[in-house]
Amino acid sequence: MRTSKIFFIGIFLFLAVNAFSEAPSSYYNSANPSSASSLRSSLHNIIDDHTRYPYTSSATDTWDIIADADEDQTNSGQVAVIYKNSAYPKASGGNTNYNREHSWPKSIGFPNDNSSNYPYTDVHHLFAADVSYNSSRSNKYFDNCTSGCSEKATAYNDGRGGSGDSNWTDSDSWEVWDERKGDIARAMFYMDIRYEGGYHGVTGASEPNLQLTDNTSLIQGTGSNASLAYMGKLSTLIQWHNQDPVDSNEMLRNDKVYGYQGNRNPFIDHPEWVACIYQNNCSGSSSSSSSSSSSSSSSSSSSGGTGTISNGQTIAGLSASTGNWVEYKINVPSNASDLNIAISGGTGDADLYIRYGSKPTTSTYDCRPYESGNAESCSVSSPSAGDYYIGVRAYESFSNLNLTASFITGGSSSGQPVGESHTNISGSAGQWRNYTIQVPSGTTKLEVSMNSGTGDADLYVRKGSYATLSTYDCRPYLSGNNESCTINTPAQDTWWISIYGYSAYSDVNLEYYYQ
Repeated sequence: MRTSKIFFIGIFLFLAVNAFSEAPSSYYNSANPSSASSLRSSLHNIIDDHTRYPYTSSATDTWDIIADADEDQTNSGQVAVIYKNSAYPKASGGNTNYNREHSWPKSIGFPNDNSSNYPYTDVHHLFAADVSYNSSRSNKYFDNCTSGCSEKATAYNDGRGGSGDSNWTDSDSWEVWDERKGDIARAMFYMDIRYEGGYHGVTGASEPNLQLTDNTSLIQGTGSNASLAYMGKLSTLIQWHNQDPVDSNEMLRNDKVYGYQGNRNPFIDHPEWVACIYQNNCSGSSSSSSSSSSSSSSSSSSSGGTGTISNGQTIAGLSASTGNWVEYKINVPSNASDLNIAISGGTGDADLYIRYGSKPTTSTYDCRPYESGNAESCSVSSPSAGDYYIGVRAYESFSNLNLTASFITGGSSSGQPVGESHTNISGSAGQWRNYTIQVPSGTTKLEVSMNSGTGDADLYVRKGSYATLSTYDCRPYLSGNNESCTINTPAQDTWWISIYGYSAYSDVNLEYYYQ
């Protein structure tokens, strides 16, 4: 229990800190919105390495910052809570009415609080929340609720909320009420950009790689502090961002948190940057949120008709300019299993999309790994008979890309190895590269090998989920890049092959196959 904090000292500290809460005009000078990847990288460099405050302490902690940042605009002695929109009297350490909501659930990536856990106490995603609503939300991902929904009503307060404006939830997801949809979306975008793995530049603390995704199967509790974690749904968050623009309350909150942590949420200051990073709609210039700028979805254009790729075929030398598509389809017979489609090689940044029966789009697909670079794959263990459509979209212009598609007929590989290879893989220290292969029943051996290149990369293999630094089925852990794993009689499952940057590395080759 927290005790003996002198209230007037807290007030003095709040006023002193927030007297300098507005960002200097040069804060975003190094932001580069010329492309999605350059903007992502430059914004990360601007907002990382922030000052960490303790979660609970007799000194200034997250209770104090939240009491300031979420102060009710009609009563300075109260806080307005995120989901219910009720206003409760401020209390040191919270009370039975409100507590602290990790909008990116702490159980998904960083559950164990310690002095090196930066996302755990990052108030850009921490909000005052009604105790019961916080419990109901739990660690559900954000999405629109369409069926089997339970209503979590809001209170009318500060001119918003009340009847007809509710939160909705089902067993997996949580839909935020309309007036705070954008607030939550921009908090999630912040977390995705702020935490990209590696280490804190001042303290050296290890930081997780937090990624937004539409693949809800990747969104799962990690049990302990992890190097990689996912949250979503990305497409819904983009929709909410557009639906609920930045308002004065959100801008004030950004100023207040900046006054403590020394970093800002760039998507509150520049909402147009969401379209650049997540939809590749980059103008090369920027305008602040005070100009009421808004982003909108960009339509995707195709580079031509749909080609056909055969089983076991590799099509080399593919290229497309930013925003354009290369499209193929593969016909899968009724007796097939283990469909695997992969892209690799080349330069630029391509995204792989797969959809059964019709062409995929940026919002409708059966599989979209959505990784940086050109090494992506999709596996379907029991594919339906018919056409699978393959879309390769240029997140950034790409060239010399390889596309491979294969499946097994008759339910068996007849002793022939099945797998894929990737070349010229590069990564930074602390960064993960993840690949998957669907291993069928009756497999006698899974072989994974990594070689060549410079720097020091570590190979990890794990059944059923991505590996972590402490959880894996195989990790050779050698110096350099020459490492291999052999799994005898591997279980039928999705096997994850991961490369972790012990230090920065480049031009690494990876091969994995089963027999």
